[in-house]
Amino acid sequence: MTGKLGQLLILLFGITLPLLAVAQVSFSSAHFDIEWEPGLPPKLNILNEKLEVQAAFRELPDSLYRLRVGLHNPTATPMSLYQINVFFGGFIEPFNDPLGGYGSEIYAVRDSFLLPQVMADGASVDPSLPRGSWYGWQNRYEVESVKPLGENWKRLPADSVDPDKLGITNDVTLAPGASINLDLDYYFGPRDRTRLEALDLEGLVLRDQWSWFRLLCQSVWFLLDLMYAFCGNWGLAIIFLALVIRLFTIPITRKSLAFQYVAIEQQQRVATKQIQIKKTYSGIELSEKMVELYESEGYDHFAPFKGMLGLFIQIPILIALFTVIGDMGTLRGESFLWIEDLSLSDRLFPWGITLPFFGGYFNLLPWLMAIVTILSTWQASRGSDEHTPVFSLFGMALLFFVFFYSFPAALVLYWLSSNLFQLIQQMLANGAPLDQGSA
Repeated sequence: MTGKLGQLLILLFGITLPLLAVAQVSFSSAHFDIEWEPGLPPKLNILNEKLEVQAAFRELPDSLYRLRVGLHNPTATPMSLYQINVFFGGFIEPFNDPLGGYGSEIYAVRDSFLLPQVMADGASVDPSLPRGSWYGWQNRYEVESVKPLGENWKRLPADSVDPDKLGITNDVTLAPGASINLDLDYYFGPRDRTRLEALDLEGLVLRDQWSWFRLLCQSVWFLLDLMYAFCGNWGLAIIFLALVIRLFTIPITRKSLAFQYVAIEQQQRVATKQIQIKKTYSGIELSEKMVELYESEGYDHFAPFKGMLGLFIQIPILIALFTVIGDMGTLRGESFLWIEDLSLSDRLFPWGITLPFFGGYFNLLPWLMAIVTILSTWQASRGSDEHTPVFSLFGMALLFFVFFYSFPAALVLYWLSSNLFQLIQQMLANGAPLDQGSA
């Protein structure tokens, strides 16, 4: 019902509802049925009056519940209970943000369907369900999973259950006068790394990553958590993260800026001579004279690439942050300034139409980022006797504007803050404010 209402509101008003879900677990057999929802007592229906059945649950910290079904055979004959099935799910949905644009589509592709995951010691196992292993599914924000605490549990084939639910089964035979407790843990909550690690579900976080990149992501995540513990707001935490990383990379950034100045200076120095050589010579002789010019002027062909060293250092961190944001269920619904949800684009207001690639919202952060990038490029070229080429001034800003436009606001806020700190560093390095002429 919630999914249909959300789709209707999206079609009519462009509204994206958060992924609301209602957890439900059922024990089903030929002898009894039990329905349970968090916060409510179990509903018990006994179909075999010769079987004594008790059902109870206990709420543990961090959205974890322990369910127990007690069975007792009071008769003088063995009692075969055949399959006892546990079903759960049916309300958790894939991440869906149809008006979000390209940035949301990346996450939608990853979570366009829910793959059942069996986790044991943080690794996927299949097809049985070893004692102490988790079985469940997830979307971008939530995880739902069960962990049987006994033996002989197995996964039910997908075609034997409701396609919107997962199931496990156990065959139980009770001897005369015998009793058994069927215990399982059930988690239904956010993709919070701390909670998942405490439950041995950390394999769901940053999954399928190279070990070195996973380490980089974990380092970025640790710093982000540290910044949040310091300021108590995720938006501020992201800004402080950008500042800290900029401070750590100041030596590299200084080298990068120095090479930028070298590239500009040497290009100006040889430009007039290049024009004269091209007018005078052609063919192989032109190539030879150009080589002689470069050698005599001490021209460094790699200076432009060395000038991008700071960017090359930032890009892996940016990719790691993009990955981390996709796994941070805690960012869902977290606001900052006009941004209502840092896990989505900032969405100042809806366009009223959906633009290919860009989506259906006006996002302010990418515009601010583009302006800062243009100022940073202009500031880096100060000292030049010639006007900065239009492509150099606007090309990088346009590239990042298009690429970042519909990305999560948390990521764009980081890149905006990082570029702003770089601009301030360039201004300090030049020793003059932006409104003064070139030195």
